[in-house]
Amino acid sequence: MHQGIISPRTAGWALLVGFGFILILNILLIKPFLIGILLAIGWLLTIIFLFSPLWGTGVFLIIRPAIDNWGEKIQLAVTDNFFLNLNALFGILTTFLFVWLIFHQRSYWKKIPLRKSWLALIFVAIISLFYSLDYGTTLREIIRLINIFFLFAIVFLLASEEKNSSSLINFVLLSAVIPFLVAFWQIITQTGLGTFGLEGRLFGTFSHPNIFAGFILIILAILWFKISQEKKINTKLKLILFFILTNFLLIETFSRGAWLAFFIFAFTLGFFRSPKIILWSLLVFLIIFSFSEEFRFRLQDFYNPSSTSSIYWRLEQWKRGLASWEKHPFLGWGAGTETLVFEKQYGFYAGNPYTHNDFLRIGIENGLLGFFIYVFLISQVLLYLVKEKNKKNQTEFTFALAIFFALTTFSLSSNLFRATAIQWALWSFLAILFSKTKHRKTILV
Repeated sequence: MHQGIISPRTAGWALLVGFGFILILNILLIKPFLIGILLAIGWLLTIIFLFSPLWGTGVFLIIRPAIDNWGEKIQLAVTDNFFLNLNALFGILTTFLFVWLIFHQRSYWKKIPLRKSWLALIFVAIISLFYSLDYGTTLREIIRLINIFFLFAIVFLLASEEKNSSSLINFVLLSAVIPFLVAFWQIITQTGLGTFGLEGRLFGTFSHPNIFAGFILIILAILWFKISQEKKINTKLKLILFFILTNFLLIETFSRGAWLAFFIFAFTLGFFRSPKIILWSLLVFLIIFSFSEEFRFRLQDFYNPSSTSSIYWRLEQWKRGLASWEKHPFLGWGAGTETLVFEKQYGFYAGNPYTHNDFLRIGIENGLLGFFIYVFLISQVLLYLVKEKNKKNQTEFTFALAIFFALTTFSLSSNLFRATAIQWALWSFLAILFSKTKHRKTILV
């Protein structure tokens, strides 16, 4: 599947004709210059993907986290009353290409793991269109779910060829470069986000520090694994430096949920690999706790929460979420409508409309049916990773188990599943690992 669908000659002519057509169209219709630029970029990305699915997917992996925040703010009017932001346009483009390529390679369909659980989750979302609180919002969520699943499928099929696996892992790591550079710029210019008595929380190219922190955790897991496997000293030292800088950024997000998730990740690794990991993690924690006043300030909410603590706020938010779920317990309010449900019940000015619990959010939107399918999907992955890590030379599965368990825990108090860039990185990593077992009968369906 590494071979392109079109030849270099066809790709060249397609680019030339496509750019010419876009230029003429833009001149004749007198549309905003931005639309012409976006059409040209979209056409270029399409040709790259068709010429080389591996490089096209890699470019997509790099672009998605880079545009996460400002992609929500750039909107184009489709009609007088209907707008699509840049992230939605990017999602539509990649979804179309992913689905088309899978159809083109449909003989591989039965090899794709987890497909039944993912398709069941997508099917429940589609059914919710018939009773959704907002059809447009639900349609966007359906496209998003399809997008994540088919990215997982594409990466799995690409990584089935051994030589592609390392390239795809490197693409995931490269996707962190732009968000990390922006985060360091936020440090220099002191333009981080201020919340709950803290100033300068880093959020990179994401909309919130917690989402950025979730992305960082995945990068940390991949870096740690690569460090443990690297034999060349120079390369290993570079990876260690990258790992240290990445840890620094995680601390500067001041995301307590992510900090806890990192220690769950480290403790899980320590339990299955070496107790020294746990001891070193505790030592690093004590050093940071001793020398960082901001770190201590953020942690005191765990053992001495104030009346305005975000912990109390989350508990109250979960109560509201449960009350919303109870009104439509079996089928929910419609996929993607979490914030609309909150605003409908409590008003537009009632504060942050996000549930901050992925499991509860799924229940609100898709009812008990969607909730059980989601729990089954998560359980499938966890059980499979446990099974694979027990086999010889399956170190990567231990790392995957640790990070997946840590992120699942983190999602109990955050909005990770609705963060598409995080899901892209996570499910790409899982797809690469699952591809290593494609010939075994134990592969999940």
